Amino acid sequence: MVSAIGNGKVVTQYEVLLVQLPNEAHITLDSLPAGQYDVRVEGDGVVTELKRGVQVFSGRDGYLVGVVRLGQGAHIVEYATGGLAREELAARISKLEAAVAELQKARQPK
Repeated sequence: MVSAIGNGKVVTQYEVLLVQLPNEAHITLDSLPAGQYDVRVEGDGVVTELKRGVQVFSGRDGYLVGVVRLGQGAHIVEYATGGLAREELAARISKLEAAVAELQKARQPK
């Protein structure tokens, strides 16, 4: 299964047939809107391949190659390093928003 995740949501998902392992999964990015994505290739009995920070540009054909191996666990490739993962950043912002809401609620006159 190939999943493209953008802003914490699955944007596209499709299956790839692997005849023998190790094998390459050719991942097409053409149908995605421009932006930054995490692309995951996973399946039963194989090591999950996760490519973080894949940049898709409008008007360009694009694809990735994910190497799929027998086993368990995950192999992670970081393209957009130097910052927090979008999911981690979204979780931190959510916590901050909840704390601000609690402070505002506590300051309201009774």
